[in-house]
Amino acid sequence: MKSVLQLTLAIALILSPVMFSTDLVYAEANDAELTEHPSVTLGDIQLAISRLERQGLFTDRRLASDLQRELTVMRFFLKDPTEEKLHSYMLEFQQSLAEYRDQNRLNETSYEQLRTLTNYFLHRHDTLYFSYDSDWADRLDTTQLHYTLPEESNLNDDELKKVQDVMTTGLQDKLYPGAVTLIAKDGDIVFHDSIGDSYKYDAIGEPLSSEDTIAMTNDMLFDLASLTKTFTATAIMQLHETNRLSIDDEVINYLPEFSTHPDKDTITIEQLLTHTSGLPASISLATYEEQGKMWEAILSLETVYTPGTQMVYSDVGMMILGRIVEVVSEQSFDTYVEESITTPLGMTDTMFNPDRELHTIAPTEYSPDRGLVWGDVHDEKAAALNGIAGHAGLFSTAYDLAIFLQTMINGGSYGDAQVLQPESVQLMMEDQIITESHLGQSLGWNVNRGWFMAGLSSPSTVGHTGFTGTSFVLDPLTDSFVIFLTNRVHPTRDEGSINGVRHDLVQQFIRSIPYSHPFGGDTWYSGMSSNTSSELVFEFDTHMTDRLVFNTSFDILNDIARDQGFVEFSTDDGNTWEPLPVTIAINHYTKTMHHTWIGSTKNHWVEAEASIEHLTEEEVLIRFRYLTSSSNGKGWWIRPSDQENWNLVDNQNWSLLETESEVSVH
Repeated sequence: MKSVLQLTLAIALILSPVMFSTDLVYAEANDAELTEHPSVTLGDIQLAISRLERQGLFTDRRLASDLQRELTVMRFFLKDPTEEKLHSYMLEFQQSLAEYRDQNRLNETSYEQLRTLTNYFLHRHDTLYFSYDSDWADRLDTTQLHYTLPEESNLNDDELKKVQDVMTTGLQDKLYPGAVTLIAKDGDIVFHDSIGDSYKYDAIGEPLSSEDTIAMTNDMLFDLASLTKTFTATAIMQLHETNRLSIDDEVINYLPEFSTHPDKDTITIEQLLTHTSGLPASISLATYEEQGKMWEAILSLETVYTPGTQMVYSDVGMMILGRIVEVVSEQSFDTYVEESITTPLGMTDTMFNPDRELHTIAPTEYSPDRGLVWGDVHDEKAAALNGIAGHAGLFSTAYDLAIFLQTMINGGSYGDAQVLQPESVQLMMEDQIITESHLGQSLGWNVNRGWFMAGLSSPSTVGHTGFTGTSFVLDPLTDSFVIFLTNRVHPTRDEGSINGVRHDLVQQFIRSIPYSHPFGGDTWYSGMSSNTSSELVFEFDTHMTDRLVFNTSFDILNDIARDQGFVEFSTDDGNTWEPLPVTIAINHYTKTMHHTWIGSTKNHWVEAEASIEHLTEEEVLIRFRYLTSSSNGKGWWIRPSDQENWNLVDNQNWSLLETESEVSVH
């Protein structure tokens, strides 16, 4: 550790205050999160060292300073494009930790915590994504939606029908009174169905008789809650592409009254869109009676962290963006959205403050102050602002949202209407958060959030969730989207999370998509089940070759490194296992997976190769191990290249595929 790193120590220490001041992006996490979070930064490790020192857990107090210096040097290499040096330095740092423990300079508790964090750091930097870039900027399509029977599509009809079972599970668990799901692929609506009831509880939250309930229907209007934010982002991008504003502009250029503290003068529109403005998450408007006083309170809020250094999801930022739209367009926000987005696209069922019969709208929560909220926006802040705000307030149907999402897939157009240029869609959808890989965020849209995007998740996949029980996922790589609308807060928000249902709906849809299996011979598949451990063990003769070669395709969810894959070897009949570094390649790009396999080849098959020339035993065991959580991707495919030299020893939860045709994933 000391040799190479000390050569650059002086430079790194001089540059660190400038170059690395924003690295502590997850420093607000509490102690439990820091010890359990699998996607940490170097800043997290340094924060942990400081915490352990404060707790008196270093037997050698000078050691904390020494460790901080070594990590500061590594931060200098964060911009190394290959990250190979960074990886090797972290392995050396781990070795140093072990030496300090053996020398009694570091106690066992501190060693285990730091070892865990550094392992998570290595996992993060083993993340791989091949060919995930979407072609938003190359699209200008007028594809319009049309209904297609599942059996007439190229999807697996039996698997697609099981989406209904997932919806039923949430209903039986009383997570929501009713729901609507719409799924489309390649412009075909292949699933659109409703379940349960819309209106099930009376004005004081008591269950209604069966005669008084209102059944859920496919065309029910839902309070979209935070899905409104994606429309706000679209409005901002329209103004950006027409040069009426720039996302690089400072907020005070449009709202001078925002300048209430020096920190706020530098906040940009882009930072509001990416939730990196430093503004607090929310504000209570209950004590204000006049709109002017409300906006005065909103705009005078002080920052709670330095702008640009963290991502904290903020309703306040999106509220201010809605206000900017009004100032620039000289229209009310609801009028702008109607005239510039929904009306051109023919979204006749999308609106603020819906003027519709109540039986066509899904009610939300019973409130002691407001009674049963039905036809009015559920969000208290939006309600205080007369139902019109940049963060919440829109109502819509599943079909109208499908038009909106298909417009994005098309590159900003739908039929004869064009609401954005393809380049604007590309810019809006690009992940802007590169320092918190588990919290991808574009301009107003969530990116790569596996906990609800499931196996569709990738750095190109976007979507959003809403507090009332709404969500959608849009995957440009498969030209598909999943819309899930519930009124899960009817009659109360305390019935539990629907995130598991959101995830499982997407997974079930994925099971219906044929997956290319282009090779002959034996191909092994891990499956895509949640909360499982699977192992595939082969015996390999090292006398026949010094290279281990196989083809692979994988989708191992990494938004919070929830799933993990391992390639390991054993020279003592499986009593002990060690990681086997494997280099994978596609076209002219290669990457070595040193420790943990996380990421995705996104339906591509790649060649993988590992050197085993250092193994002198005649035969070794090679193990593929795959661990999943409750939120996981599509799984892992392995095809040995020289199948005669791969002798199966153990198969736990892996399936053998013997076909050259397309198969569904399970």
